[in-house]
Amino acid sequence: MSKYEKELTLLGGKKTKYPRTPEEAKIELFSNPVKNRLYNIRFNVPEFTSLCPKTGQPDFANIVIDYVPARECIESKALKLYMFSFRNHGAFHETVTNEILDRLFKSCDPFYMRVTALFYKRGGISIDLCPEKWGVSSKKILYMFEQDLEANTVINLGVIKKYVRDIVPAAPIVLEAAGRWQ
Repeated sequence: MSKYEKELTLLGGKKTKYPRTPEEAKIELFSNPVKNRLYNIRFNVPEFTSLCPKTGQPDFANIVIDYVPARECIESKALKLYMFSFRNHGAFHETVTNEILDRLFKSCDPFYMRVTALFYKRGGISIDLCPEKWGVSSKKILYMFEQDLEANTVINLGVIKKYVRDIVPAAPIVLEAAGRWQ
C-alpha cells in the first residue's frame, strides 16, 4: 500500500461526513499512475450549488474541471465533498470559481488547470467563467518539446501543435511566449 493509499480516508468510508464549509473540506490526492504521459483529467459537476452573498438565493451551475496532472491526481470522492461544501457558502460567481481553481491547483500542483463554471440563468442572464493556471512544472512540457525539436531535425510541427492543443488548450500561448510556436 502506497503512502497515498494510506492517506485516502474518505474513499470507501462507511459513514460520510459532509463538510460545512469549503475551508473544512479535505482534498485528498493519489500518486499519478501514468507519469510518463501528458493527459487531461476532466471532472464534471452538473449540480453545483452556492449562495448569492447579497440575497441568500441559491445559484446553480455546471462546473467542469480540466487539469493535466504532474505528480498527483485529485481523488473524486474528496472533490465531490469539497464541491458539496459550497452549498451553504455565500459568494459571487467570480469568487467561487476562482476559489475552486486556487484551492485545487494548490493541492495537486498540476501542469495546467482550468475551471469552467456555467452558472444557470437568473434574471435572463447566465454567467460563464473560465479561469486557468499554469504550474511551475509546466516548464517541463516546454523542455520536453525543446528536447524533441533539438533531437529530431525532421519533425512535423503541425502534429505537435495539434497534440498540444488537444491536451492543453492554452499551450499555444505559452509556447508562443517562449518563442517555440510559429
